[in-house]
Amino acid sequence: MVACTSTQFLRSPVQDSNSTPLQLLGNAPRTICADRGISNFDFSVQKITGIGERARLEFRAEFFNIFNHTQFLNPDGNITDGADFWPRQAHRDPRQVQFALKLFF
Repeated sequence: MVACTSTQFLRSPVQDSNSTPLQLLGNAPRTICADRGISNFDFSVQKITGIGERARLEFRAEFFNIFNHTQFLNPDGNITDGADFWPRQAHRDPRQVQFALKLFF
């Protein structure tokens, strides 16, 4: 049986008192490739009209990203991209509008 002192038990074999903790390597912040949140507003309008006793007509208009804010995607962080590493070239969908007309009978 091998006896262990308290300092030997608590000390990690990877780190000793002269090494730097893994979370402190380098000076880059943790969120270097993080960006602002998504500013996306959707809007929907619906109108139901009765036609006789048994039928009704439903009209719907839906607007996605109604204010048409440009929303660039975050960079992928791949340093082998060369000159395309940081410039943002991809973006989310622009404003989209869809209309629907439905007849219930």
